[in-house]
Amino acid sequence: MFELNEKIKTWRSGLAGQQSFEKTDIDELENHLREEIELLTLSELTEEEAFMVAAHRLGRSDSLSEEYAKVNTSILWRKRLSRVGIVVFGWLIVTYIGQVVSRICQILAVFIGLRGYTLNVIDLLSQVTFFVIIIFVVYRISRTKRLSGDSFFKIADSVRGKIVLFIIVFAIVLGTFTTKFLSSIVSARLLSAQELGQMSMFKVFQGLIQSIFLPLVLLLGVILVRPSKLRQAKR
Repeated sequence: MFELNEKIKTWRSGLAGQQSFEKTDIDELENHLREEIELLTLSELTEEEAFMVAAHRLGRSDSLSEEYAKVNTSILWRKRLSRVGIVVFGWLIVTYIGQVVSRICQILAVFIGLRGYTLNVIDLLSQVTFFVIIIFVVYRISRTKRLSGDSFFKIADSVRGKIVLFIIVFAIVLGTFTTKFLSSIVSARLLSAQELGQMSMFKVFQGLIQSIFLPLVLLLGVILVRPSKLRQAKR
């Protein structure tokens, strides 16, 4: 059974997925759509037929997006920059949390008697496992719905939301430096100079490997969640 409001809601979602629209623009277009539907139903068309005709007259979402992009140029670029900022911010937060996880695993490994290169391997494996899990979660989300920063913006719009965000970020940063400090103390007290030297040497090679493979992993992630792939999955 045809539900007009549900169909209009889906139509709005298609417009909201385009970066060139503000909410007020979509509201205005919806008003035009409903007015057109009302006029068409007076001419003895069904709601479904009226919706299809009215939506066709307004134009496809990508065509409308191109028209509004010419008017909302500054808004479009502001949205793009804000989304880039969210990606960078998200990457930093995930990196900090990954460091907390790896340090905790390393501290536990020291207390159960592991030494030398084994500690570095545990550190590396814990970070890799954590990032693989994060990438998998992001990929699964991208398969079900388009990734967007709208939820973040809604939270950041309120005073309470801003306070919560700052508290969360402060707690993550504090946790990162606390675990690093504790890890340094535990290593200095329980490990020999030779073992500390082995760990430092392994860290150098680990950093070299990460500097080589990290850009490749990021590129792969971007390819996997690119908008064209998401649209194909929806079809």
